[in-house]
Amino acid sequence: MNFDLKSSKERFKEFKKNYYAKKKDREDPKKDQHRKLINEEEPIDRKVLFQQYVQWIKPFRLSFLLLFLLACVGEVLTTIQPLFMQHIVDNILLNKSISKDDRIHQLFQIGMFIVVLLISAQVLSIIRSYLTNVLNAKLMISIRRYLFDRMVRLPLSVLAEMKVGGSISRLSNDVNNMGDLVHLAVLSPLIAILRLTLVMSIVFYIKWELAIISLGLIPIMAVMSYIWIRRIRPIWRSTNVDKGIISGRLTETFSGIRVVRAFKREAKEEKDYVVGEHTVIRKMLFARLRILALGMFWEMTLALTGILVLIVGGYLLIQGQVKMGEIFAFQAYTIMVISPVHRIVNSISQLQRSLAATERVIEVMNIDMDMPDMDDATAAPKFVDSIEIENVSFSYDPDKVVIDKLQFVAKDSATVAIVGRSGAGKTTLTDLIARFYDPSEGRILVNGTDIKTFSLNSYRSLIAVVQQEVFLFDGTVKENIAYGYPQASAEAILEAAKKANAHEFVDQLEFGYDTIIGERGVKLSGGQRQRISIARAFLADPKILILDEATSNLDTESEQFIQEALTDLMADRSCFIIAHRLSTIIHADQILVLDEGKLVESGNHEELMSKEGLYKSMIERQQVLTI
Repeated sequence: MNFDLKSSKERFKEFKKNYYAKKKDREDPKKDQHRKLINEEEPIDRKVLFQQYVQWIKPFRLSFLLLFLLACVGEVLTTIQPLFMQHIVDNILLNKSISKDDRIHQLFQIGMFIVVLLISAQVLSIIRSYLTNVLNAKLMISIRRYLFDRMVRLPLSVLAEMKVGGSISRLSNDVNNMGDLVHLAVLSPLIAILRLTLVMSIVFYIKWELAIISLGLIPIMAVMSYIWIRRIRPIWRSTNVDKGIISGRLTETFSGIRVVRAFKREAKEEKDYVVGEHTVIRKMLFARLRILALGMFWEMTLALTGILVLIVGGYLLIQGQVKMGEIFAFQAYTIMVISPVHRIVNSISQLQRSLAATERVIEVMNIDMDMPDMDDATAAPKFVDSIEIENVSFSYDPDKVVIDKLQFVAKDSATVAIVGRSGAGKTTLTDLIARFYDPSEGRILVNGTDIKTFSLNSYRSLIAVVQQEVFLFDGTVKENIAYGYPQASAEAILEAAKKANAHEFVDQLEFGYDTIIGERGVKLSGGQRQRISIARAFLADPKILILDEATSNLDTESEQFIQEALTDLMADRSCFIIAHRLSTIIHADQILVLDEGKLVESGNHEELMSKEGLYKSMIERQQVLTI
């Protein structure tokens, strides 16, 4: 989605056109491709929403029961108050048969009792509101934790298409928008139904004619309101999608701020952001306008019903069929009758925003997790004697094969170099070995056993990856080295840093191993970051080591330090190296030459140089370029 193609006004007009035509709010699929994976344009079935919500609130059912009991007591205390008002008017104020002093005495007695009822009801309401907020906070933490756990286990392809900003938006914005679910979806409707039942019972007991007048318009209004508010959820849903896209755009902008500044694109990025925010605001105002119109409709109905009760009640009073106190009570109960219905409809209206966010959360939960363990999964072996790629094929897109029927065996802690042109499938092959993806066809065997039969955690514990683009977290040097082994002792961390030729520069930092290195290790040089990454691999003590262009972007001095560390790290383990530099691959036990996903050559350096093949031409071209 590219916000700079249209103004926010044009985008909003297009949205409204689709909205009134009841079309899906879809962007150009070329610009918003992540929807094809998470299916955002399809609303979740209400039954599925309800079932999932029930699962979320099950652990808190006792808290819900307590809240409902408090609500029951509070509603009873509130509902009986007009009956005492009726008694005051009919049996005290207008009753001339008892003395003035007795009337005053009774008035103060009942008045004080009403005050006690009012205060008690308010205290219970405050307690219930506070407990509701506590329960809501616990539920949000539970949902956010569950969602995070789910998202970190999603397939990499889904996460890549969802984008970082989209993931953050679901964890923050969408879960926050679900915050009123406890109140709107459960408590408010239940309390409203309870009050409605109590009030209707009382008003029909007092005078059924006035009850019919006060209740007659409610069913029609409720149905009309329900039809009206059903059209609000698509607006909130579209708004949430736009927020996710904006969040992703912001993440990209600030992650690539050097590129933005280098190409003088600050104004363009600002325009994209502002247009996106303006579009979101227009949609939000559009939704709120509809909610306000519905609220105005209910206020007018409430006033009209009160007038009708007053006119009809006044007529019946003149005819001697009702008492003055009953009219007062009916006026109060009319508000009490319409108010809960209004509350239910209003809750449903506000609920649309929460449900739109809930749909986006459930969409993520409905995606199959990344390579779940088999039911009979076993622990991976502690030692790796052989790794066999058996007729493996893989494709990200069904129309394009990235790895095509690859087959080879690496035995006895061999070092295997993988070379080829850009896009040949080198990184994809190592991703398959690390089981970031599973092959579309064929098998990967460790010690003769398909790696799919191992539990994913136990298999990943065999592997360490050192990449060209090192990712370090905004923490201390010590925390980054021990990221994969947080229980490591200070001595083990120090030893790993020494083996990675990192101890000397770390020791010179202001706080040594407790120095905060900034987001992505921004306070360190490229070579220093790489050595921290290698120290992390040393500490993990992997049986399978993957080096993906680990020295390609380094200066000569840094490369020398890192090459020495890598030589020690590669000893006595199965290693897979992706590299272009001759110095990195020349001593490999086996070299695999890939071209368009196929294995076109294999052997050691001497064997491949004796052939007139792709490997020799690549090496000769590199030698010419370095002269």
